[in-house]
Amino acid sequence: MLQRISDFVRPAAALGALAGLLAGLALAAGGAVAEAPAAITAPAAETVYLDVGGLGRKGRAAEKLTVLHRERAAAGWTFASLDPYLENGDLQGFWVTYVQARP
Repeated sequence: MLQRISDFVRPAAALGALAGLLAGLALAAGGAVAEAPAAITAPAAETVYLDVGGLGRKGRAAEKLTVLHRERAAAGWTFASLDPYLENGDLQGFWVTYVQARP
């Protein structure tokens, strides 16, 4: 069943919206609106999961992280953040994020 638009939108509201649209177009055409800034690019990021499971779970976690940090630094990545992954209160691993070093 077709219905009229006036059943949904009041004429005064439609005229207000149209006036706002026309005012916006007039401002844009007159150059009163500032130009958009250049796009900001974020550095490349990489998130790695480091599993510290197995026997001796917590004893080797720091050593594994140190090795991972050295490997990533040698490849040109900089450490950004570290989030531990716990399951039922037990340490399972780490989510480690690195960003690409800028020249």
